[in-house]
Order: sequence, then structure tokens, then C-alpha cells
Amino acid sequence: MMGYLVWFNVTEAPDIINSPYNKRVDNQETKVVRGDILAADGSILATTETDEDGNETRSYPFGKVFCHVVGLSSAKSGIEGEENYHLLSEDGNVLKQLASDATGQKAMGNTSVTTLDVDLQEAAYKAIGSNKGAVIVMEPSTGKILAMVSKPDYDPNDASTDYSEWLTYDSSDSVLLNRATQGLYPPGSTFKIITALEYIREYDADSYSYHCTGSAYIQGGTSIPCFDNKAHGTEDLETAFANSCNSAFSTIGTQLNRSAFKNLCSTLMFNSNLPIGIEYNSSSFTLDDSSGISEAQETAIGQGKTMMTPIHNLMITAAIANDGVMMTPYLVDHVQTADKIIVEQTTPTALATVATADEAEQLTQYMRAVVTQGTGYALKNASYKAAGKRTAEEFWITARVKWLFGLLRMNCDYPDPGKICVKFLFFTLYDSSVEKPEKTDRTSTETTGNEKTPASAEQTTEEHTPESVGTPKLIEAEDPTAFSATAADVESAAEREDSGIPEPGTPEPAGEAPGKTTDRLYGFFTRIRYTVRKICDKIKNILENIAFYKNLWNDPDTQGLLKHAGKRFGHIWKRLRPRKLTVNATVGTGSPDTTGYLYGIYGMVLPKLGKGICITPDFEQAILEGDFKASGHFTAACVLFHSVRLLLDRRLRELLHKIRQYQKTQKK
Repeated sequence: MMGYLVWFNVTEAPDIINSPYNKRVDNQETKVVRGDILAADGSILATTETDEDGNETRSYPFGKVFCHVVGLSSAKSGIEGEENYHLLSEDGNVLKQLASDATGQKAMGNTSVTTLDVDLQEAAYKAIGSNKGAVIVMEPSTGKILAMVSKPDYDPNDASTDYSEWLTYDSSDSVLLNRATQGLYPPGSTFKIITALEYIREYDADSYSYHCTGSAYIQGGTSIPCFDNKAHGTEDLETAFANSCNSAFSTIGTQLNRSAFKNLCSTLMFNSNLPIGIEYNSSSFTLDDSSGISEAQETAIGQGKTMMTPIHNLMITAAIANDGVMMTPYLVDHVQTADKIIVEQTTPTALATVATADEAEQLTQYMRAVVTQGTGYALKNASYKAAGKRTAEEFWITARVKWLFGLLRMNCDYPDPGKICVKFLFFTLYDSSVEKPEKTDRTSTETTGNEKTPASAEQTTEEHTPESVGTPKLIEAEDPTAFSATAADVESAAEREDSGIPEPGTPEPAGEAPGKTTDRLYGFFTRIRYTVRKICDKIKNILENIAFYKNLWNDPDTQGLLKHAGKRFGHIWKRLRPRKLTVNATVGTGSPDTTGYLYGIYGMVLPKLGKGICITPDFEQAILEGDFKASGHFTAACVLFHSVRLLLDRRLRELLHKIRQYQKTQKK
């Protein structure tokens, strides 16, 4: 019994809690205001607006852009459905909960902060245009989904009036179908990644050879043509993959062990449930020992009965980019209370190891060939390095320093991001990856009477539209003539008091009709005057800074200090130079002439660089790639000695004192 309860709470409870048929969660809506859904940068993707009569309306500031991935609260779809329980839960201060229960006021539900990147989402949305399809962006090393777009789309703000009409649309034109996770399509040539992986496991890929004549026919099967019946000639496996040769891969399909191929696809999550929180469909793979030759040919090139969803296809490709490890995709980074206290944090988890690191590296090489010499040639001269069917390589630097026979160690990885770790024996002295607690803002705003704080005013008056996200807005008060006080207003008021200029809104002389136009024009020109004045003050301040630092630079003590510092750094540099430097790089500027000039310079300085540096020119494309390795040592005592001598120099202390005094004067 205890074992069943544990199993139930771990595997079944989350789905039952978030089920649209679970009325207990929906009953929470009478006690809790549905929480917000935020993008990774804090932009509001979904929020609940309450009018004066207490009526609640779910609002989606970005409209159609996030419609499928965020979903509808009324339909419990997308993240709205996945996070339904959290959005209607209150995990905040217990005293606040008791106060809400006592007064009958609704508590504020939790906020779900997603992994979605607004800029990527909008770029993907614009790229699809009016076409049907889907775009998904995922971080291979973590499974974090950064963007998910599906079209045709809908405006979730119109769901209350148009939802019944959307249900009547034909399946091919359905706006409610999330094609990124629910659309089932023949994978086409992207499936050749899986076919190639199985072939690598069964045969010696280096000895593969095939002569393509434009089509392939196998007795008992069917004729499979290449695109435009193009004859690719003699190919090895890498070239066949790069050319997306249907003839070669359909022939490979008939040579593979059916049971092993099926087991591989099972490992890759075909015919299985995917660990995705939102609605999805499972991909299907039907090839087995009873299948005919034609089906084997068609399956190997991604046709026939095989069907895949875009999200599943992405998971497999991302696993190749992640050294064969498939990560669990996720959309929600963390859940926090209305007071921004984190109550649940998502941790990246590995779903399965679908390929070895060597297999993944070999497939990445094949996928890179698609770009450099195959069907993806359009990306060859791009300003970034692309590999295969939508994969990219990263720049990585690892530095390791040891002192005292390894007792004191320092590791620095970039990008990790910029991680530095210093250890002594088994104790960590410093780790930059450990997050420091955020400093709380102690600034408070005093309010009197019925005035609202700026935060509360924004929550009740700001309309969150796509154009307004990240853009400051004026807060309209109930009185049309009222306006929010700014630094410009305060200083302008002081100027008016000194100069005798009347305040805006002051009754005008008899015979003139008072109106808002005069106030607005006055405020407009006052702000122009203030802005011009601030610009002039800024220019004056810059000129003063230039004059100060110029005089400081020309000071004899400063010049002497710079010479002394240069001498000390020279001594330090001599102790830091690498003992061994190895570079193997391919360099190209995109211009044959410029590349030739650079290579000529390299040839002239080669004798001084040493044998460890090898540069290969690429006269066709703009590229910088290769391997870099450096090793060496330095005397810690010498570096410490020269550093201390520099820091104890009297002129350095005087220089810093002058700068601090000048900065204090500027502040005053």
C-alpha cells in the first residue's frame, strides 16, 4: 500500500491535479486570482485584469505571438493548462492568506516564469509569415525551450466570442492545433540522421561506397528517385548524407537489421509518450520484420508510414548536438509567489543516452558536410558556423592552473558562463557559479490619503500590449489635469517660483477661456527647456572631465607612475608567457584577396612563431575555426612581489586620492 502511494504521488498525481476534469482546482478560482505567466525576461504573457465591479478577464498582451505555447485558461491548453494548479495556488505569506480568508478578498495566485525568449519568439513568428508550419528553438544542453510558434494562429483575447467558431475549422486550417507538438508529418530527409546512426552501428562506415545514377530500384521493392533525378556519382557515407541522396539511403534501408532499427527508434522515443507538459501527439514507427522491401526503402528516407512531430524531431537532433544525450524539454523555469519567492525550480534532466559521444561526433561531421558541400550550401558563407540540419558549434575555453604540486587549483571555463572555481585540497575557496542573494531595494515611497504607490498604480492602469512591454508609460490619474511628478517637473516648478511664471492650471485673466491646451503647451515647452538645459550641463561636465584627466595625465608623478607600472607588468609578463603553444586553425575572411594578404603576413612571421602554429587559409568563405592549446607556468612569488611593489607606490595612492576627491566635487 505504501509503495503504491509513493508511485501514485510521483507519477500520476501531477497529471490528475492538472486535469481539466479536476473540479477541485477550478473551485480555487472563487478564492484565488489566477496568477501571471511571464517570459524569461519578466515580460507578461498572460495576466488577470479585474474591473471596478470585480469581474475578472484573462488578458494576453502579446496577442497571437504566444497563442499556442501559452494557451487558453478557459480551454486549459498550453502553459495555462500545464500550470493550472500553480496559477490557482497561493504559497505566499500565511498571515496574508488568513487575512484574505477573514475579509473574503481573493488571494493572488502564483506566477509561472517560463523559459521563452520574447525576441526569439517574435523573430520566429515574423519568419513564418502567412505560411502554415511551426518553429521551435531549444537549448540542447538543458532542454530549455526558448521559442515555440505555430501557424495558423488566433488571438487569445478573442476566445470568449470566437472560440466556438474556431472549433468548426477544418483540421488542415485549424487555428487551435499546435503544430509544433501535435502536428504529425513525414520526417523526410531529417530521418536520414537515424538511418545513418543505425548503419554506423551495424557496418564500417569508412568503407561505405555507392554509385548514384539518379534513382535506385531493388527487386521486390520500388524505384526511389533522387531530387530532380540528379546523379551524384560515387559517394561515401558522408557525401551521400550531404547530398541527401535518396538512392543511397533507400538502399541502406534494405540492408539494416529490422529488429535493431526498431529498437533504436524505440530508444529515440518513437511510439512512446514524450515528457512534455503541454498537449502533444506521439510519433509513429511501424517498420518490422513483416514489412516489405518498399516500406524499408521509404522508411529509410523518412517517407512511408513514419510520422513525427516537430518537437520530437528537434529532441533527436538536439541530442546529437549534446554528445548523444537527450534532455527533457521544459517550458517553465520556476514558479514564484506574488512576492517573488520561488516555490518550485525546474532542474535540467537527461531523458536518455541515445548515442555515444563518438557516434554523435561522427553524425555532427556528416551534418556539417550538408552545409559545406551539400544541400545546405546556402548557409556556407553565413557569419556563423552551422552544422547539419539546424545545429551549431560553440566556442569553448578551459584554463586550469595548479600551485604547490596541485594542492591549490583554479579552473576557469568559458562560456559556463565565465565560471571560475578556486579549490585548496578538497575545500572550495571561491566559486563564481554560486548565485549571490539579491540585494533588496530599501527605497520606499510614501503615500497619503487615497494615493497609490507607483507599483500599484501600474498594476491597475497600465495596459500590457506588445508595444508597451519594456516601455515606460505615463500613469493616468482620475483627474484629467493631474500628472505624475518627475524630476523635470520639480525643477521646473522651482524655476517658475523664482521667475514669477504662473503654474499650469492657474486661472487665466478675465476674458480668456481657461483650458487644457494652455497647460499642455506650457508643460511641453517647459520640458524642452529642461532637456536642453540638461544637455548643456552634460556637455559642460564632459569638458570638465576631459580637462581634469588631461592635466592628470600630464602630471610628472602620473608619468613616472605609468613608467613604473609598465616596468612591473613587464616583469610579471615574463613569468606568465606560455611554455608551449599549439594552434591549428582555418582562417578565411570571405575575400580571396584579403585572405591572401593575411596568409602572406603569416608566412613572413612564421619563423618567429615556431612550429606549433599552423594556419590554413580558406579562400572561399569567412571562417575562423580550429584548436588552441597552451601550457606553461609562472613563479607566484615573483608575481606577488611585483604586484605588491606597484600597489604600495606612493604615486598610485596619490593618483587614486585625486580622482576620488574630484568625483566627490562633481557629485556636490
